[in-house]
Amino acid sequence: MCGINIICGFYDMYKYSDAARSTISWRLIGLARSAWAQILLAVFIGLGVTLINLAQLSITGYAIGQMFSGADVSVVLPMLLIVALMIILRAWLTYYKEMIAYYIAAGIKIALRNRIYVHLLALGPGFLEQRQTGELLEAAVHGVETLEIYFGKYLPQLVITLLTPIFIFTYLTILDWQLALLLAIFFIAALTAPQWLNSSARRERRRHWAAIAELNSYFIDSLQGLVTLKAFNNGKQRGDEISKRATDLCNAIMRVIGINFAYIGATNLIMTSGAALALGWGAVRVTQGTLSIDVLLIVLLLGNEIYKPILELNTAYHGGLEGATAAGGIFNLLDTVPDVANAPDAASTPPSAPSISFEDVTFGYDKGKRPALLNLSFEIKPGENVALVGRSGSGKTTVVNLLLRFWDPQHGRITLGGRSLRDYALETLRSQISVVSQDTYLFHGTVADNLRMSRPDATKEELEKAARLANAHEFIKALPKGYDTIIGERGARLSGGERQRIAIARVLLKDTPILLLDEATSSVDAENEAIIQEALDRLKQGRTTLVVAHRLSTVINADRIIVLDSGEIVESGRHDELIRAGGIYAQLVSAQRVS
Repeated sequence: MCGINIICGFYDMYKYSDAARSTISWRLIGLARSAWAQILLAVFIGLGVTLINLAQLSITGYAIGQMFSGADVSVVLPMLLIVALMIILRAWLTYYKEMIAYYIAAGIKIALRNRIYVHLLALGPGFLEQRQTGELLEAAVHGVETLEIYFGKYLPQLVITLLTPIFIFTYLTILDWQLALLLAIFFIAALTAPQWLNSSARRERRRHWAAIAELNSYFIDSLQGLVTLKAFNNGKQRGDEISKRATDLCNAIMRVIGINFAYIGATNLIMTSGAALALGWGAVRVTQGTLSIDVLLIVLLLGNEIYKPILELNTAYHGGLEGATAAGGIFNLLDTVPDVANAPDAASTPPSAPSISFEDVTFGYDKGKRPALLNLSFEIKPGENVALVGRSGSGKTTVVNLLLRFWDPQHGRITLGGRSLRDYALETLRSQISVVSQDTYLFHGTVADNLRMSRPDATKEELEKAARLANAHEFIKALPKGYDTIIGERGARLSGGERQRIAIARVLLKDTPILLLDEATSSVDAENEAIIQEALDRLKQGRTTLVVAHRLSTVINADRIIVLDSGEIVESGRHDELIRAGGIYAQLVSAQRVS
């Protein structure tokens, strides 16, 4: 445990939570709980390899001593054959141990990545908005990958390094306690002396990880904004910034490598000094007749075996160090408590009626520091088509986010079917709601893959039916491979209007009783708007619909229009009633007509 704690002292590259800071050693071990049987098997195999080495080197030293004493070849040859067989057995066991180690690491990485992904889903968009994508990728992808050496090599090797010397020194003491004591002193020195580099290693490892996260975030941000960079002719300046961050990372890596070599160099110097001193003192004793040549040869051969675990631990040490550093960031992520979670007794039964009610709801982002809604109250009856309009920043999209429970209000409550949203399991709640937003996200894959996001078991006929209703079938069939056409990340190979129609088809496939339209036509041209609006009108039929709109021409036929201003309801009624009232809605309509 001491060795593990030494490694885990270097995890704090970010601002880790108290839970991660105080329990990281045990939590790293806890990650391997399901693989302890395999880890112990790898340790036992490693110890078996050590015992084979002891036997092999003892027989080799004895055989060489016999040859120096003039023994016949027929006496030595069987011993050499046994040594050859031991070498083959040792190689096979070593291979088997390495394979077990990689299986251990692979299993832990798969389980941990799944756990991180599920936790990120639970954290939701509120958390993601406060983090850079590169930072999260660093923890979820590269950070998890670095744990391979920790679990596959360092952890088993640490146990082997602690146990192997017990066997070797016991045997050496039986052969010659004086040489055993000398080698033991240098062994302890080789294991502990390089620890003076720990503070430097910790500092440089923090810088290394910070440089990786910074470069990843900046590079991903640049790729996502590539069109903007080209439009503003800012590609070279951005490239210089990336180059600067890449140089910072390179310098950080070189400093880490320098410390690694210093660590290994100090260890090798101590080991070489110990072996040389043991050889010199042993040779003097052989000439004095107080030590036999074959014992000296066996001790010298085993002396190398004493230091071998340290060399192997050094090889895995800095990989394990990097893994433990990454583990701190991973645990910090996993320790983050979701703002929204299922209640212990959350209902999995859907509501009896798709009615929506906001009851004196107050909400602000950043835990209320940025007010968005104030004492908001309204009701939407089953099958009713209600529109939310207002100036930018009036709180319209916040209403949609609260309905999906991306956040919970600080005051008041929201009900679905007469029951608080908090009483429903999140999966049940969201299974009742479909959303078509302004910024439709399509995944890299085929058109069919993206349509099946809402219903993975949908047949080809069902896909085509939904696409026809969404006015999307014709343009999909015109694509190179139809529904099997790859559309690129975020649907980059499609126009804005085509992306929106696929989003509508996806919602039609989901077929939920409640529909949320958040600025669904605001980013398309007039021709596409007419096609999309026709599809949306079909989509609304028989559903409770809440429309968030900037283009007021799309809500003229709504059953009711609610006007928000600074998070409060200032008007409510049908289009013609609000026009006659001459309030904010009439002003907004007038402004759009003029524009």
